[in-house]
Amino acid sequence: MIGYPIGLWDKINNYPIFRKGYTSSHPSYDFNKKGIALADIAAFSGSSGSPIYIVNEGSYKNKSGGIILGQNRLIFLGVLFAGPTINTNGEIVAIDIHTQQKIISKTSIMTNLGYYIKSNELLKFKNIIRNKLINLIKYKIYLTLITLI
Repeated sequence: MIGYPIGLWDKINNYPIFRKGYTSSHPSYDFNKKGIALADIAAFSGSSGSPIYIVNEGSYKNKSGGIILGQNRLIFLGVLFAGPTINTNGEIVAIDIHTQQKIISKTSIMTNLGYYIKSNELLKFKNIIRNKLINLIKYKIYLTLITLI
């Protein structure tokens, strides 16, 4: 995953942070919801929008189980958008309990898992964006023609 967790980046060399992890759900199957998958990676605030890749250097196993030697592989899996959390005590909030108000502490802890939108779902935006651009170009041509009249 490549991104800017908690706003962290290499300011001198202008590089994002490169993190590594594992696929938690099988990349070929949806995880509980259409077009979503799960990665076992420390994903913090600021990581949303980060691309997730499979990177194999030197060798990898193909779909039929054979081992490919001497080759690299890069597969775009998708884009991180969220991560499950566990609620525990920590954040101070006031809650009403019958006739009194009690102050408790409540917070969320990251689970080091992240949900990502699968790459094939992102391809659906291709036609939407193309159509928007075509309509924008047509509109600009129309405005140009009107100003010439």
